[in-house]
Amino acid sequence: MVQASQPYRRRQRASVAGCAALCAFGAATASRALAQEANPYYEAGQNISVRERPRSDYEAVGARWGAIFFYPQLEIGADWTDNALASDTNPQSDTIIRINPRLQVISDWPRHQIVLNFDLDRNQYARLTEESSTDLKADLNGRVDISHSLTVTPRVSFGLLTEPRTSETIDVDLAKPVRYDTVQASTSVRREVGRVRLSTDLNYARLNYHDALSVDGDVVDQNYRDNRRWVWNGRADYALAPSFRLFATLSGNIRRFAPAEFDIFTQDSQGWRVGGGAGVDLTHLIRGEFQAQYLHQSYRSPLFGSVSGPSFSGKLEWFATPLMTVTGTAERALEDSAQLGESGYLLSSFGLQIDHEPLRNLILTARMRADFADFNGVDRRDKLVTAEARATFLLSRSLGTGLSMQHITRSSSGADAVSGFDVNVVSLSLILQR
Repeated sequence: MVQASQPYRRRQRASVAGCAALCAFGAATASRALAQEANPYYEAGQNISVRERPRSDYEAVGARWGAIFFYPQLEIGADWTDNALASDTNPQSDTIIRINPRLQVISDWPRHQIVLNFDLDRNQYARLTEESSTDLKADLNGRVDISHSLTVTPRVSFGLLTEPRTSETIDVDLAKPVRYDTVQASTSVRREVGRVRLSTDLNYARLNYHDALSVDGDVVDQNYRDNRRWVWNGRADYALAPSFRLFATLSGNIRRFAPAEFDIFTQDSQGWRVGGGAGVDLTHLIRGEFQAQYLHQSYRSPLFGSVSGPSFSGKLEWFATPLMTVTGTAERALEDSAQLGESGYLLSSFGLQIDHEPLRNLILTARMRADFADFNGVDRRDKLVTAEARATFLLSRSLGTGLSMQHITRSSSGADAVSGFDVNVVSLSLILQR
């Protein structure tokens, strides 16, 4: 899918949102979704990470109606932060109460499958009440099994979301966070024949940003950020062995923005990316893939010209012991800027996560991520670092709890640098599920 917002923003939303952990609590539910008979060259199942491991005593039972399963869930949590506005000059602490009901509906047919997800996220600030928000998300995923080796996977999603204070956003003081809505749709096709796997997908996304208010009560126009984008991806894999494969990728994109006040500032662009890499899955050792790429993006405005250069993406999991998984990630991509008069930035992201399972119902996680944003056409370079420690405790099939501590810091350099900040968040969550 095309992402609803730039990773630089999205990752920070996940960071400040609190202890959304408990992902292992419902892992078995998700694992039922979109399952398909394994190809021994690509789905050997030799390695299972800590978070993938089945925990039959703690899996949600759900409610059944014929061949349809319903999995309701309610997360209630509290966050404490020492810098709710992500300010470098006037940090303000606050407590946020989170209420997050979810519902997943999954079909259990012999062939094909449908998965529906509904998510409501209410964040109520105790003191800075203007920061409070209610986000809504819904998505419909499907799988059409045309044959044993050919599947089509459509998806459509809707969202009414809030941009976090830690995002790279307009350079003015806002009375409250920016709201936006998004519609996304995609279709992917995959064909496997022995050692060969071919896949392609077509994605569409529309983002609509709502006007905001400054602290002085003036309307801050956000219409220039509204955009539509189309992305096509193609990939060809060849398995030399069940534990090793080579692949090549090719993608293209078209991005169209709402008319700016001055056409010279339009961010309309189109581009492509080509790459190749390798994937590995060695029993009880490592699993992952890495690819080197080259990207090119051409902007309609002569002010921005074009951007070209190397990029990369990869993920590697090291199964240090049966109870510990170490995961490293790396990615470089071109993202659109939220600043009028800027085209975008190259975002290089690196992450490291350690998951440890000292008890069957206790998962300890340590995570660090570093994002480096190099802006095109202006003298600005940002560095954003997130560090987090988290504990997830599964009490029963219907009850789980989590505790996390997080530190986020941003620094910016160059003649067009923006202010930095430091944010600390402590989160406690309780999850009830059926």
